[in-house]
Amino acid sequence: GRTITTRQVPTPPHWTGDFTNLSPEDFQEYAQMVEEFAAGAAEFRQEISELVQAQYKERRSRLRDEYELRIQQLEKEEAERRISAIARFESFLAKYPRDPSYSPDAIFRLAELYFEQASEDYASALRSYDADVVAYEAGELKIEPVQPEHHYEKTIALYQRMITEFSDHRLIDGAYYLLGYCLNEQGEEDQAIVQFLELTRRFPQSRYFSEAWMRVGEYYFDSDKLPESLSAYLHVLDDKNSNYYDKALYKLGWAHYRLNQYEDAVKRFLQVLDYSQQKRAEGNADGSDLETE
Repeated sequence: GRTITTRQVPTPPHWTGDFTNLSPEDFQEYAQMVEEFAAGAAEFRQEISELVQAQYKERRSRLRDEYELRIQQLEKEEAERRISAIARFESFLAKYPRDPSYSPDAIFRLAELYFEQASEDYASALRSYDADVVAYEAGELKIEPVQPEHHYEKTIALYQRMITEFSDHRLIDGAYYLLGYCLNEQGEEDQAIVQFLELTRRFPQSRYFSEAWMRVGEYYFDSDKLPESLSAYLHVLDDKNSNYYDKALYKLGWAHYRLNQYEDAVKRFLQVLDYSQQKRAEGNADGSDLETE
């Protein structure tokens, strides 16, 4: 079956200083930072979406080139906004490291910005790598290029800090999920699973619950720990409205098949078909994308 999808980052020490209340001026600046952050991101996504849709509809080469140049300009502007926002959130957290009302949100937003920056750095490194591979295969480079890796250390450190210092914050389940996600992207699967399991233990009502169990199931499935994967996938079935419900059924079928439990495997595969037909009856024309599997 297909898979659906260590550098150890130390947990920052617990902050032991005094609470510091925001001054009215700093509160106003913080509110402006958050507003600009949200508005800038939304505007960027909207403009990119409109340009991509226009590019898709317009096939002529000249206009396509114009759209691509505009997208590049928007990406440059977004990068500049990100750098500015990072500096401002860093400055805010340096001044107010543990304000109970505002620091957790600032940490979460800064972690998101660090993640975006790291993802952009990886994409840039990957483009350079692809060009170097072509040059290497053409004999223009003597040393074989090394494929780049994801580096989310800054993001990971902030999520760890949030979990350590603000364990009851309303976004803490998201911190566990995103910490696990970043660790997994860096190749630290064992550490990622620890975070996903802790998420499911602490927050059974979290919107990330089903996806966390799905990732745990995939980890065990790929590690040939099939009984453990069965247990994890079954937790996903607790929520029939989950986007991972049919995927869990499908992977349960594969896990049973690999365990030579053929009757159970057939049962789960048939349930995928039943689920797909039910979705069509409810108005979803595509049913389940796993039906053809």
